[in-house]
Amino acid sequence: MPTRPYNQPPIMTTAMIFTLDEQVHLPTCLSSLHWCDDVVVVDSFSEDRTEEIAREQGARFYQRRFDDLARQRNWALANIEVRHPWVLLLDADERVSAPLRRELAQRLPTTGDEVAAYRLKRRYHMWGRWLPRSSLYPSWLVRLVRPARVKFYKQGHGEGADVNGRIEALHSDLIDENLKGFAA
Repeated sequence: MPTRPYNQPPIMTTAMIFTLDEQVHLPTCLSSLHWCDDVVVVDSFSEDRTEEIAREQGARFYQRRFDDLARQRNWALANIEVRHPWVLLLDADERVSAPLRRELAQRLPTTGDEVAAYRLKRRYHMWGRWLPRSSLYPSWLVRLVRPARVKFYKQGHGEGADVNGRIEALHSDLIDENLKGFAA
């Protein structure tokens, strides 16, 4: 697992990263989780170094054949034991920004039981730069959940979420940057 700075306690969150041939993205995603003491990689049988990188960084590693993202997320939430009441769901090309980490540290300890999930604001980057005028910003996603209180369903290219309880929003950005280029 990424090394946590000496003076930072972990934020009581399990991070789940979903992968398929993500050796290019996984190191950056994992390094953005230095504050997290429970990292899980759910892989769709990668043929590159994804498993090796995940294990080297101390992540727990599971595999399941991919059918769609909603089913993949539901399977992981139902079948993988998590160590914390909150699960942060990430794609390997996403990373937690420093402001988002600080917001998690502030909000989660005081969140009541009536809150079952948080929406996160995804911000797209390309070639190392934010696309501020992109029509995709902000893109709000249910990505921080109490596992027993959410079910995902297929919705277009991605997934939607049925949540049993209140959904609140975090206002700091989750960064999404595809480093594979247009040929991927």
